[in-house]
Amino acid sequence: MSDRRRHRPTILIVVLVAVLAVVAGCGIPQDSSPRALGPVLATPTPEPTPEPDATQDFAIYLVAPNRLLSPVTREVPDPLTLPALLDQLTVPATDEERALGLGTSIPAGTVLSTLPVLRNNGVAVIDLEAGSFDALVGAQLQEALAQLVYTFTESGSVDAVVILIEGQRLPWPTSQGESTEPLTRDDYATFAPDFVPDPTATPMTPEGTGDGA
Repeated sequence: MSDRRRHRPTILIVVLVAVLAVVAGCGIPQDSSPRALGPVLATPTPEPTPEPDATQDFAIYLVAPNRLLSPVTREVPDPLTLPALLDQLTVPATDEERALGLGTSIPAGTVLSTLPVLRNNGVAVIDLEAGSFDALVGAQLQEALAQLVYTFTESGSVDAVVILIEGQRLPWPTSQGESTEPLTRDDYATFAPDFVPDPTATPMTPEGTGDGA
C-alpha cells in the first residue's frame, strides 16, 4: 500500500476536526450559566378608577322671608367638617331655594382665621377673619349668628358655639341681649323654624330698638 493511501484517514480526521471547529465558531455561543431572555412585555393593566369623594346629605339653615330659619338639604363631604358647613352657608342660594324666598345673611367673604376646635364638652370654637362677618349689624347680624349656631349644632356633636374674630371674643347679640358666652339654640329661639311670635310683644325694628316713642 502506498504512503498516500496510508495517510488518507489521518488527513480526513484533521479536515473533519477543522470543519467542526469552524461550525462551532459560527454557531450560537452557549453560556456557562442560565441567562435572562431580556425584558418581558407584560400585558398592561388599566389604572384603577379613583373612587369619588364621599358625600352625605345634611341640613343647613337659611333665612326665610319671615326672618325665621328654614332647614334645606345640601350635599356635604363625608366625614362632616365645620369648615365645609361654613362654606355651604356662604354660597348663594340655589334657584329652588330662591324661589322659596330663602337666602343667607352670612357674607361670601366670611372665612376662617384658624381651623375650628371642638372641645370635649361639645363646644365648637370658630375663629373668623376680620372684615366681613364682624361688619354685620342689626337684624342681619342676628340672622347670621342664628344660621351659624343652628347649622353647627345640627349634627348633635356640637352643643354650643364660640365665635371669635381673629382670636378675640366679642359680645354677640342674642334673642335675650348681648352675650360673650358660648352660643346655643336657646339664644336664638326667636329664629327657630317653628317659632310662633307672641302677638302681644312689642315689634322690633331691624336695629332692635323697638317702635315705641
